[in-house]
Amino acid sequence: MEGEPEQNASAPEGETPSPEDTLEKSLETQEKESEKSSSDQEPVSPPESKDSKKVKEDGSEDTEEIEEEINFELKYSETSLDDILSARKELYESSEEFRAQRDELNLKSQENITSRNSFNEKVKELMESVETHRETRNTLNEKVAELKSGRKEATNKAEKLRQDFLDLKKSKFANSRLPPIFKIRKELKELEIKQMTTPLTTSKERGLVEKIGLLQQQIKEYNEMLDSDSDVAEARSNYKDSEKSRKIILKEMNQTRQEAQREHDQMYRDLKKSRSTRKKADSYQRAFIKSKTEADEIHGAYIELLKEIQAIDRIIGDRRKATSSPGEATETMASADELYQKFLGGDKLTTNELMVIQKAGLL
Repeated sequence: MEGEPEQNASAPEGETPSPEDTLEKSLETQEKESEKSSSDQEPVSPPESKDSKKVKEDGSEDTEEIEEEINFELKYSETSLDDILSARKELYESSEEFRAQRDELNLKSQENITSRNSFNEKVKELMESVETHRETRNTLNEKVAELKSGRKEATNKAEKLRQDFLDLKKSKFANSRLPPIFKIRKELKELEIKQMTTPLTTSKERGLVEKIGLLQQQIKEYNEMLDSDSDVAEARSNYKDSEKSRKIILKEMNQTRQEAQREHDQMYRDLKKSRSTRKKADSYQRAFIKSKTEADEIHGAYIELLKEIQAIDRIIGDRRKATSSPGEATETMASADELYQKFLGGDKLTTNELMVIQKAGLL
């Protein structure tokens, strides 16, 4: 007989399994593929096998399979044996094409699953990163709020000490002509910048240096005058210390705010990337469903061809048995009885020999 569909991989080399074994092996293979697919928790599953006969509660067999066999009998009742063999060959070639297409689509489905899982894993990592950056950002923002409250208190304290210092200085040196120290310091700073950034002639630079020295001397005299009174000096020192503390808090608050902003920006980048990655994972999921659905449809058609081939094999066997001579039939029974005795004795038989025993009704 010509090539068998879905040959049994466990059959000895050079031997061909029976059509029944072939179909059963094919369906078992598909069930294993179905179980593997369901382990990925996918909604698509292979179509339910229709070749196994259904048994009613009273023990009788369902007539659906029998009716289908009768239909095949009717279909080929007027067909010659040669034409049936030719039809079987065409059906087998078509079934092999379907099997190749199904296997290719199942492989493609597995590739889509692998890609989908890979992208989903990346999404998971990115979302974990997003959550980490969010928590860090929120912690830093809480710290910013605390520092902001502390800065406000430090500012109010520094402003009060400043006002106390000015009031005390005004009362202590009411009859003294105090120089406009703010203007002096501002002018000194401008001259120092000019000296560092502007090219000057020797005479101009000398005049600039003299003016800077004069302003520095005025500031020195001003400080010495304030330090001459212990109360004013203490008030001034307290004000400077409080102002220094305020600036330290302000600096820390700005640094913390910048860190919080960096965490927020990184969180946003990871979130944006996770969304684009999730879209890729979804596209592979859709591709998987499409390829798996196509594979299941082709597999259904493939199974139908196998069932028809199986029916044809029975028809061919019946016709050859009907056309065999009585002597051949007797010889076949004798051979079957001999093989059956070997089988009972524990000898290993080939698939064809087992088929001879089965057709003789001994198994």
